[in-house]
Amino acid sequence: MALRRATFRLYPTKKVDSLLHYHRRLHQELYNAAVSNRITSYKKFAQSVSYLDQQNCLPEFKQVWTEYKQINSQALQATLKPVDFAFQRFFKGLANYPNFKSIHRYSGWSYPSKTGCKVHSIGDNGYLELAKIGQIQMRGKARVWGHPKALDIVYRNGKWYASIVLDIDDTLLKNNRKTDDGVIAIDLGCNDAIAWTNGEENGLVPAPRFLRKAEQKIKQLSQGKRRKPSPNFQKKQTASRRWNQAQKQVSNLYRQVKSEGRGKREEGFMFVRSLEDSQTPDVVNDGACIHKLEGKKEKSSFCLLPPASCLTKASAFGQKSLAMLGDVETPGSNEVSQG
Repeated sequence: MALRRATFRLYPTKKVDSLLHYHRRLHQELYNAAVSNRITSYKKFAQSVSYLDQQNCLPEFKQVWTEYKQINSQALQATLKPVDFAFQRFFKGLANYPNFKSIHRYSGWSYPSKTGCKVHSIGDNGYLELAKIGQIQMRGKARVWGHPKALDIVYRNGKWYASIVLDIDDTLLKNNRKTDDGVIAIDLGCNDAIAWTNGEENGLVPAPRFLRKAEQKIKQLSQGKRRKPSPNFQKKQTASRRWNQAQKQVSNLYRQVKSEGRGKREEGFMFVRSLEDSQTPDVVNDGACIHKLEGKKEKSSFCLLPPASCLTKASAFGQKSLAMLGDVETPGSNEVSQG
């Protein structure tokens, strides 16, 4: 059995959309509370906190903060795992010290198993059923379908997505795409994204340069932010309405460029796949490196087009952190905004 991912676009109703934002806010606050808990425990009590310690505190945490009772327990545990992963990377010297995440930088949450979620699909559209949230229509198509094992709910660029982990049979995955015998060479470049040849035929795929084409328009829109009060977090100064409107136009243009680049990379991926369907690639020339592929598509080095673009600290939730330590007698307001 092999694991593969399939991503579907979600189309929630207004009521379900508000619930999704509400659950996203709760998971974001739990993440920040877990980070604050580790910092407070070490600085004030000289004790290190592990993932198991925070996981075992979840039942008491939910007794104090009752709004978390409606969230699946395994989903809460999955929210704590990135905190432990971030600290482990910091201790190994692979990343900076873990920081708090604002709601704008917290993409979503996970369901590590089937509990709390149910996928009604056979690989082409369908709908998603989430506990305490409701049914959500989803659209998309997976190359190969299998048994759903886990689910990630992602909020990106104002849209909701469901990333489903599928358990696929090896024979089904192997017979999904067959290739013929032959040799093809693929070279990645800058002026031309892809150069390929099979000895008899050859071709070039030009680099799209989405960001280069949009630079002038981005510069014009960015000039619209001048002479408008910008946000200053140190002085606790919020941005003006006109600055927010200008910034939204710039952000939408960046998202459009990024979306076009993602679509073009998918076209490049499918183009190389189409070459594979006619010729089994034995050698791929990636710059100066030549990789022997032994005719197996699982080990093939597929090339993707260059990316289109190379695109505040939230407050520490002290009460929730101390609640996890058991030092809070009366909880604060448990109302969470749905923004």
